[in-house]
Amino acid sequence: TNEVGIDEFADWCRKAGTEPMLAVNLGTLGPDEARQQVEYCNMKGGTHWSDLRKQNGHAEPHDIKLWCLGNEMDGPWQICHKTADEYGRMANEAAKVMKWADPSIEVVACGSSNRNMPTYAEWERVVLEHCYENVDYLSLHQYYGNSGGDINAFLAEGVGMEKFIKEIVATCDFVKAKLRGKKDIMLSFDEWNVWFHSHAADQKNERWQVAPPLLEDKYEMADA
Repeated sequence: TNEVGIDEFADWCRKAGTEPMLAVNLGTLGPDEARQQVEYCNMKGGTHWSDLRKQNGHAEPHDIKLWCLGNEMDGPWQICHKTADEYGRMANEAAKVMKWADPSIEVVACGSSNRNMPTYAEWERVVLEHCYENVDYLSLHQYYGNSGGDINAFLAEGVGMEKFIKEIVATCDFVKAKLRGKKDIMLSFDEWNVWFHSHAADQKNERWQVAPPLLEDKYEMADA
């Protein structure tokens, strides 16, 4: 219901003793809006957006250090889904202006939405060739499940995660070599979980409910 925005989320993170990780909108919006969001969150004052934060009751900056440059932008389910070239160019420009607003932040470029995407690895290569110098991390996403009831195969899926990590490291290192890069791109495994119990239940939910219980699995010991 949009009752929780940046200010409320930042307040909750402080109370919970955790650091916020925000994603900017590089689908329907773009680099300038991303810069404005950093300005709102991290600048002390004296600019339009930082003064607006003060008007909203937060005199001190939120000082958010980790920012995702969109989310799963390779996915055709996304609004304004992009090709690797389109996203890589936009991510590079967004990273530049966001760091001009606050040079202390770190940014995460979108990797593939999962290891089974048809553009997997090629997406990462193309994106990094555009934005290697201005990003710090590349994201990895993967979910696991046991819909077929094969407990042995389920418990072995960590092997697939290990292979996933090694493949992305190799891709990052290839781009580093090709560009004669001076730094290593780090990995942000920022979406992962066991997720399969709720699939059938989610399909039954009516649209436009207020706060429906979406995507909520009830986990078992095997999941842990």
